[in-house]
Amino acid sequence: MRDRVEKAVNRAEELGIEGVDKLVVAYGAALQVYTGHERVLDEEPGEEVEPAQVPDEARRVVLDLELRKLEAGELDE
Repeated sequence: MRDRVEKAVNRAEELGIEGVDKLVVAYGAALQVYTGHERVLDEEPGEEVEPAQVPDEARRVVLDLELRKLEAGELDE
């Protein structure tokens, strides 16, 4: 799920989509993965991802991307 969300958010940024709209893109990508499979497992513990966790996972990806940009000095003012 993480890879798909990250790719979708990066593509959205290329198209000039910013702010809360990036979260909407992330939610959509995460839900697409979640609804496209019988079971979705968390990467680290290998436990099944529950529906209520999907938005949190998507937000976490967006936050991680923003933090990486901040650390690399790539965030716009």
